Amino acid sequence: HYDAAARQFVPEYNLPSNWTPLLYGVVPADFYTEYDLNPLYSANVTGAGVAIGIIDESNIDLSLANAYRSVFGLKANPVQVVLDGGDPGTNTSDVESYVDVELAGAAAPGATVNLYLSAGSPYQDPLKLAALRAVEDNQADVLSLSWGAGEAELGNSGNQFWNALWEEAAAQGQTVLVSAGDYGQTPDQDYFF
Repeated sequence: HYDAAARQFVPEYNLPSNWTPLLYGVVPADFYTEYDLNPLYSANVTGAGVAIGIIDESNIDLSLANAYRSVFGLKANPVQVVLDGGDPGTNTSDVESYVDVELAGAAAPGATVNLYLSAGSPYQDPLKLAALRAVEDNQADVLSLSWGAGEAELGNSGNQFWNALWEEAAAQGQTVLVSAGDYGQTPDQDYFF
């Protein structure tokens, strides 16, 4: 568990010695300090009245996201799951979904966090369907998509799809944040979605 007063993790069990990097986790209070957000929170600017849409590939166990908020002293504010068609269930992409909803909710603890998902089909990409739903719903002020691919990988039709979708979001007043890739931009390709 995290001891907020001591600002350190206290292991519930012993980890193997080669796992020591896990002992240096970053918690919401660290994020607030690093980005100097405490003055905003002191002025009661918490994201209240704002909706953040997380576009992802895996559903989550909502009790774990709620426990994250509780462990770090954040007020209860459950994630809202919005499905376009079928539920993809919890799959190997769930870590990304947890990180995205938990940190969005920590940075803007008063905001509503919507997790947009789709199971897709053999003919339809689930991420594209989830993104379409998030833009067409026009309920989220901010959209975040942390999966990415380079323009060269997407090809003309992929680039046209994402460009048109983000243009629609911008015309509706939605702010869109996309991944820059885990390794940053390469000289020959920009990350587009």
